[in-house]
Amino acid sequence: MPETDINLIQHYDLLSKLGVLQKLQNYERKVRDQQELLAEAAAIVNSRTVEELLEYTISRLNNKFIPEYLAFIMLDPHEAVKTKIYCYNNLKAIVPPVTIHSLEPFRTFFGKYPNPVSFSLLEYIMDNKEASDALLPLRPEIVVPIMGPGGLNGFIVFGVKLVGSGYDKDEISYINTLMRFASISLQNAVHYRTSVSDIKTNLYNHGFFLLRLEEELAKVRRYSSELSILMLDVDFFKKFNDTWGHLAGDEVLYHTARVVEKSIRKGDIAARFGGEEFSVLLPQSTLASAKAAGERIRSSIEQMVVSYNRKDLRITVSVGISHVIPGADIDSAHLLRQADTALYASKTQGRNRVTCCASGLLARALSKK
Repeated sequence: MPETDINLIQHYDLLSKLGVLQKLQNYERKVRDQQELLAEAAAIVNSRTVEELLEYTISRLNNKFIPEYLAFIMLDPHEAVKTKIYCYNNLKAIVPPVTIHSLEPFRTFFGKYPNPVSFSLLEYIMDNKEASDALLPLRPEIVVPIMGPGGLNGFIVFGVKLVGSGYDKDEISYINTLMRFASISLQNAVHYRTSVSDIKTNLYNHGFFLLRLEEELAKVRRYSSELSILMLDVDFFKKFNDTWGHLAGDEVLYHTARVVEKSIRKGDIAARFGGEEFSVLLPQSTLASAKAAGERIRSSIEQMVVSYNRKDLRITVSVGISHVIPGADIDSAHLLRQADTALYASKTQGRNRVTCCASGLLARALSKK
């Protein structure tokens, strides 16, 4: 046994009475806590989406304490002029019981006090009854700002704890540290989304679509899965713009994008391919399910009414579909040409319809028509 260990055992009682052992144990605990916090920080900063960030944050809080309500109120990563609320009751996602249209009432306050603050203190100093009362359904106890280089990106409301009374100093310190890393991750998520998004429609952009297409084609070759692409084009869009103006056209494109988003599965990729043309990537999709998705989108857009300057505007779209059978070795350029060929067929056959062009015999048959 090392001599230092022998000396420690011999003087154990004395060290214990002097409180040295207790201090060593406290230091060990703090080291473990810091190591755990560093691991949590790395996971948070590496979150690529707001949803990933929230899911991980919730899992970490669950190990510390459970607030009755927890609400993340922040700038919408898809539309930075709007706010979005992610709300949890007993750490389970719920429909938010509050509505916050803007962060503006809170900007000045958190500009001066960029740290966690009790709701009662926020209520007193901010002196904006309408803004603070809007948070009351969350039974707020602690409010934590999410700060970025440009100022306030949002804030987090912690309701009363289900177990115990109030948040102690260590818990508030933990919340503050964790949320500082969350602020960095949120900035990264917003910047990432901006870099891959189309500014007019908030769908993914052309470059991101092509990147994801290559990734999914690699899976088709490796795992013998299927893949489909939809290409959509607004019918007579030039005539529409000439009649109603380009601002009306932009409004229609935006609403068309929302219909497309609502008509596809989670995990499908919708993008603005250029101009009035949209593309949708459908991983692991049969030709039949791709056709059903295309028809669902076409029908929904046909029924869509866009109100603009007291006018009800309507459009239709033509849809072309290309499909890759399991294990097929096909490049992205060829697959896009097939979808474009099918789209052209929809246009020439009267528009407002869905046409399929699959790889193999069907593609060759269609190309001869």
